[in-house]
Amino acid sequence: LHALREFTTRWSSTRWILALMLSLVVLSVVDGWLWGDVRLPMWASAYRNPRVWFAPAAFPLTALAMIAVNGLLVPICEEYLWRGLIQQGFQRVLPGAAAIAVTAILFSLKHVLVDASAARFLALVAFGGICGIVAARHGWKTSAALHLFVNTITTAVSLAVAGAGGRG
Repeated sequence: LHALREFTTRWSSTRWILALMLSLVVLSVVDGWLWGDVRLPMWASAYRNPRVWFAPAAFPLTALAMIAVNGLLVPICEEYLWRGLIQQGFQRVLPGAAAIAVTAILFSLKHVLVDASAARFLALVAFGGICGIVAARHGWKTSAALHLFVNTITTAVSLAVAGAGGRG
């Protein structure tokens, strides 16, 4: 949290934060327009456990698990891998901007495969680029703090919308 506070309170970081917010809004709309209906094949287990435990607490437990995993664990692991290892490896053989761009594109393609959807491709390229710039200037831990903040907020908002829709 110290790294995030330090990053967000510097004037030089303000333009990157504004660019991030703008990219998440504008590029998400563009992504939806370009390939929002494109779906990739997804394989899931056909096994379903017929027994439901703690049914009344299902939504709060799901919310806690989503925030813990998507909001905390995933950003740290992804930033260590993508910015701490892969981007640094590319920086040994490519100029800095090219290393950041290649890493951002691969980061976004990974999400296309995992999500089985291209609906966030451009937004994630922009986000990966911003995280790459932050990591190049301040280290992967600072980009992890930024990623953690963004994932936690977007997960909480998604859960709030899902909770409001499911209870209406």
